[in-house]
Amino acid sequence: MATRIIPERIDLPSGGWVEFHDPEDLTGADHRRVMAGVNGDPSAPRVGMAMDMVYTMAELMVKKWSIPYGPRGTEYFADDVPIPENAPGVLEKLRMPDYAVIIGAVTPIMALINGKVSVDDAGKPGTPTRPAGG
Repeated sequence: MATRIIPERIDLPSGGWVEFHDPEDLTGADHRRVMAGVNGDPSAPRVGMAMDMVYTMAELMVKKWSIPYGPRGTEYFADDVPIPENAPGVLEKLRMPDYAVIIGAVTPIMALINGKVSVDDAGKPGTPTRPAGG
């Protein structure tokens, strides 16, 4: 059995949890959706574009979750928050610590999208993005 690129389940700082789909089940349509999530402005910072891609991937990857509070700016109640696939934008309404853990958990999948280079490599010499100041 191959090791998953991301964990199957993570615990959130708030006491909730998230289960992720298996990244091996991602399709070409998912790739297109992630790429379509990028802001179309060619002058936008590359880091912003990378974060748009990671955010869209996170929305795709959440299979089940339990959020023990109503996300700010929504009408959802604790433990009744729909997954991002069914409620686009809800992920960004989570408390920052929970949001950061989810984004961090799915970031390794970006290697599948952009040829084995992750957003963590942005700005490093030899990667597709130019180093800052260079």
